[in-house]
Amino acid sequence: MYISLRKKQPEPEPESAEEAPADEQAGPAEDEEVPSLARALAAAVRGWFTWCTGRTNVTVTYWGHGLAVWAAVFYGGWVAVAIVAALVTGVGAFVPRATVDRLTARIEARHQGPAEVEPEPAREPPADPLVALLRHLIGDAPGTHFKTLVEHLEKGAAEAGQEPPTRAEVEAKLAARGIGLRPSVRDAHGRVNRGVHGADLEAALAPSPDAETAPAHDP
Repeated sequence: MYISLRKKQPEPEPESAEEAPADEQAGPAEDEEVPSLARALAAAVRGWFTWCTGRTNVTVTYWGHGLAVWAAVFYGGWVAVAIVAALVTGVGAFVPRATVDRLTARIEARHQGPAEVEPEPAREPPADPLVALLRHLIGDAPGTHFKTLVEHLEKGAAEAGQEPPTRAEVEAKLAARGIGLRPSVRDAHGRVNRGVHGADLEAALAPSPDAETAPAHDP
């Protein structure tokens, strides 16, 4: 009969079945639903009472809150303000952080208001070709002759393949713009003839004083 004198190796202990898998030990998911304000306040009140009960007991906690409410109603004034502020601060410390962040974001979004829209630049009305031609012909001279104006209009119409305007049509266009003709106007060459004076042109283009001071009519 063979008897071994060697010490038996201790058998390995079975792994504890109570150890939770790594996935189960992980913290709560980051995309956990944010509690609503009502649920958050209810949870904050429960947390506040639990904290008070843990430092005293249930009886002292309820009696203490009852006396605080009675003192606030009986004394009023600054006593009530101090008691309410203390209770709000205590309960507010237990409001979930996610709810506070969401409420803060909503308040900031309301105060920011809509995005400012840049106004479109004012569009200048298209320049009047007749006025532009008159200013070009006058230049630094006192005025330009009516004959010179008609010649330039006829030349422009010929280049565009259009029928040239008559002298009567040109006079009618000047009259429609309030631009008068003087019998004696000196042009850039120093000659005097019937034409448009620069002062009359600018006066016709200037806004009327009556239009500036007239009150706006309600639509």
